[in-house]
Amino acid sequence: MEKVPANLPWETQVEMAKGQRDRAASLQQPAPVQPGYQQQAPAPSKQGTCQWLESRITQLDSMARAGGTAQYLDWVAGERKKARDEQFRLRC
Repeated sequence: MEKVPANLPWETQVEMAKGQRDRAASLQQPAPVQPGYQQQAPAPSKQGTCQWLESRITQLDSMARAGGTAQYLDWVAGERKKARDEQFRLRC
């Protein structure tokens, strides 16, 4: 739905609304990427990933110590296991 002046004829209102919709759609489309150029996020370093995993495990440990329902604590334990497995895989 688009807002248009009520005192205009119906056809004019429809055309104005279509124009507003088209302008909004053109603003939402991403800018075209040049052919042959691919944008890639920089790969995270192993050391940075290892530090993040260690801080995640510390956070999960504090969450487990805070307590909660059995389902919540099972989830925390599962997340901690995933983080430890990733540390092992990266040989942190």
